[in-house]
Amino acid sequence: MAADTNIMHVYPSEYWGLDPLYQAYCKMYISDILSMEESPMCPGVFMYKNHPIHKVDILGLIVRVDIKDKFVLYTVDDGTGVVSCLCWKNCYGRDEAEDDMGLDESVPDCLREKMREVHTLRRMVAAGFGLGELLHVRGKVKVFREEREISAAYYNKISDPVAQIVRMLELPQIYSQYYDKPFTLPPAVDRQFHALENEKKTGVKSQGRLVGELKAIVQSYIQSHNVKSFSIKALESVQTIHMFLSQPSGEGLSQGELSVAGSVQRSLLTQAVRVLEEAGIVYDKRYLGEGYRVVSRDSGLEEAIKNIVKTDCKLAKYAENGCHYMHILDELHMTLQYRGVNQNALIQSLDKLEGSSEIISTTKQHYIIYDT
Repeated sequence: MAADTNIMHVYPSEYWGLDPLYQAYCKMYISDILSMEESPMCPGVFMYKNHPIHKVDILGLIVRVDIKDKFVLYTVDDGTGVVSCLCWKNCYGRDEAEDDMGLDESVPDCLREKMREVHTLRRMVAAGFGLGELLHVRGKVKVFREEREISAAYYNKISDPVAQIVRMLELPQIYSQYYDKPFTLPPAVDRQFHALENEKKTGVKSQGRLVGELKAIVQSYIQSHNVKSFSIKALESVQTIHMFLSQPSGEGLSQGELSVAGSVQRSLLTQAVRVLEEAGIVYDKRYLGEGYRVVSRDSGLEEAIKNIVKTDCKLAKYAENGCHYMHILDELHMTLQYRGVNQNALIQSLDKLEGSSEIISTTKQHYIIYDT
């Protein structure tokens, strides 16, 4: 049954997608559906402990039937509580035989619609959707006129009376294994979340945030100034980067206490460039004393890739499908000039070459040279 949600941390809505229960139809007691608190951050989502839930799965007896023009309102009781289930008539679907029902085309639409309703009601009665029947409902939890109800996406009569007993036996296990255990973030995301929370409390940006912002500034500088190669030392003298590294990272403290200085500046800048390297935007050639090279502006790398593809596609092994991109990467790593190229950098270059029709992909991973 529902427990106090205050003892568990409720995460912001942007993290809810990491909880498997958020998009699942959760099998629950009706009493818990009625007692869950609605999230103030996102109306229509309800919190069981710290789990965000908006879709449920219930099984119970029909204790009331209210038939309307376009829907049927079933009141369902599972022994712990009673909830209304809004079941639209078009959930049954209609085939061509139902649409025609042997009526002449001259029959007015209003009469045809009335006959359709009668036909639907007869079929519902024949199907046994009446008082005392066992009904299985899946749908979203809604609030209508301050009363909680379920808007059904699926509903059906259950003929086996043992199904209710089975449901009541499995629910305690589901609760203990899933619902009663707190929702926790994956370790990497949890570190990011707590870093952001700490930023809000202290007003001082975390190292991860500084690196991310610095990475964006460096990437913008590379793109806007058509940079082909650079070093960490050269980046330190760029005005926008220097201003960012020299700014205070919080309020209420002196410039000297909060300014990022000396070795810390270089460390942050190195980490930002490393992020660009991992993304395949630049690759490392410092071992040759050339700093970093920008992948999209390295014509030498593109020529090396084309030569590898052209040469190896003549071999019987690669004649049919072409060269696998990992084979191309291995060949590049065998040269001193391009051993710093990583997989993402290679894919960036392959995409550019394919976009200019210099190579062709035969599969998602194989490439051949384009011969004119």
